[in-house]
Amino acid sequence: MISRGLRPQSRAALGAAAFVSVLLFAGCSAASDSGHSSGDESGHAASGSACDEASVGDTLGHIVGEARMVVASIDSLDCSGDWAFASATLADADADASATEGQEGIVDVFLLQRDGDIWVLKARETACGTISPGGPMPADAQVPADLWERACLTS
Repeated sequence: MISRGLRPQSRAALGAAAFVSVLLFAGCSAASDSGHSSGDESGHAASGSACDEASVGDTLGHIVGEARMVVASIDSLDCSGDWAFASATLADADADASATEGQEGIVDVFLLQRDGDIWVLKARETACGTISPGGPMPADAQVPADLWERACLTS
């Protein structure tokens, strides 16, 4: 997670987002073989499950909404087959507009896999395989080769 230009009142929002990211990724590590996590917070209906900003943004909105955050923008979106890797700027859903004016949000990255008509949040620690520093894409990676470097080597 990267933070830029946050004022002191935004530190609570940053802490909440970091906490939720850890919980979401930890929950996804325990995902079943079907790709769904044990809870329903990581899979949400996508508009036709297309790999576009609207569908992925809708899913991310549900995921970060649990932490009282909103998706301010999708900064980048890369897709390959049933996989999507997105960088998004998040903002505190409870902050009033005047308090957050001029502040930059929290930037976070998300790896998702389409499962039928829903996008499911995936833990990069699992989906990217056993990474060796400076090594090639591992054989146990689930992420497609054309998306692996961007999704798995980006912090």
